[in-house]
Amino acid sequence: MDRIRIMHVIGTLGHGGLEQGVLKIATGLDPARFEQTICTIWSLDYMPPRQDIRVIPLNHSAKNPGFITRDLLSLFAQERPHIVHSRNWTSIEAVLAARLARIPVVVHSEHGRDVLPLSSEPLRRQLFRRLCYRLADRVFAVSRELKQELVSALGISPDLFRVIYNGVDTKLFSPGVEERNTQREKLGISGNTVVVGSVGRLDVVKDHATLLRAAEIAVKQGSDLHVVLVGDGPQRAPLEQLLQTMPTLRSRIAFAGRTFEVAQWLRGFDIFALPSVFEGTSNTLLEAMASGLPVVATRVGGNIELFEEDKSGLFFEVHDFKGLAAHLVRLAASPRLRQTFGSAARSHVEEVFPLEKMISNYSAMYAELLAGQKTGPLVPLADQNLRK
Repeated sequence: MDRIRIMHVIGTLGHGGLEQGVLKIATGLDPARFEQTICTIWSLDYMPPRQDIRVIPLNHSAKNPGFITRDLLSLFAQERPHIVHSRNWTSIEAVLAARLARIPVVVHSEHGRDVLPLSSEPLRRQLFRRLCYRLADRVFAVSRELKQELVSALGISPDLFRVIYNGVDTKLFSPGVEERNTQREKLGISGNTVVVGSVGRLDVVKDHATLLRAAEIAVKQGSDLHVVLVGDGPQRAPLEQLLQTMPTLRSRIAFAGRTFEVAQWLRGFDIFALPSVFEGTSNTLLEAMASGLPVVATRVGGNIELFEEDKSGLFFEVHDFKGLAAHLVRLAASPRLRQTFGSAARSHVEEVFPLEKMISNYSAMYAELLAGQKTGPLVPLADQNLRK
C-alpha cells in the first residue's frame, strides 16, 4: 500500500510551540506509513534547512497575507495529498481549499489564541470558523479549556471537537547538572544565584513585563535572582525600556535571544516562569517540567490541565506580579522545595505527556479518518490518564 500523504499547513516555521509541534509530528510519524510535507504561508521562516522535511513556502506577507484559498487550491491540486491538516486561524482557509480540491480527508486544529478572547472576534470571522469546522472531517483543540472557549464563543456543539494534548520528548528535555553549570558560566552567574527563566516569543500575549516586575520585588526582598528570557519578538524593545526604570533588576537579567538550543537553556534554570495572558497547551511549560524544573504559571488556558498546584508548581493570576513575586521568593528560599516540585513535574510528564503518546494519537487519527471511520470519538491517551 502507498504511504499516506499528509500536507501540514501552517503560518511559518520557527521557534514557537505550534511550529515546533508540527515538526515533532513531521519527524515522529512512521516514515514507512506516512509521507509528509509542510506548507508555510508566510515568508518569515526561521527554521534551518533540513533534509528530512520537505517544505513548500507560499511566501505571502505576514503583515498582509491576503486571501490564500486560490494558492492553496492550486497547490493541493498539484500535490494531491490524502490528508490536509491546517492549524489555527492563520491557515484555516486550507480547509475550504482542500474541500474544493476534493482532498479525501481534511483536519483542522486549534492551538491557542491571541490576547483578546475568541468571543470578541468579528462576526465574519466567527461565521467563517463555523463553516470551516463543519467542512472538516476532524476538528480538535490542544486543551479542554480551549475547546470549551471555542464552543462557547461560536455557539457550536462540543461534539464537534476532540482534544489531543501536546507531548514532549523526555529524552531531549531532561535534567543535566553539567549543562546547568555551562549555561551559568556563559552568563557569569554564580552557582548560588537562583535563575528564573522563561522561554517564548517576546510578545504581548506572553506578558514578560509581569515577570520583570515580580522579579524586581523579589530581589528587593532579598532573593538572589537572575532572570533569563529566551526568545525574541516585538516586545523586546519595550521590555528593555521597562528595565531602565528598574535599577535593582537591570544587572540581573539576560536576553538570550532566539535559539534552537532550548533544552540546554532549560537545564541552566532553577525555576521556570510562564506569565502568559493565554495558552493552549504550552510546549515550553511541558519541556520545563520534563527538565525537572519547578514551574510558576498563570492560571489560564491549558496550563491548569498540565500540573497540580503545590505538587509540581504554583499558579498565579494574569498580570498579578505581586502574587508571582511571592512564589519566586518562596521557591528561591527553598532548594528542597524546588527539588520536590521539579521531580514531581518530571514524573508527571513522563507518565501523562510523553511525545510517544502524542505521535500515537495523531497516527491513529490520520489512519482512522482515511479509512473512512469518521464516527466515534478519538479519546487521547493523555486525556484518559487525566481522568484517573
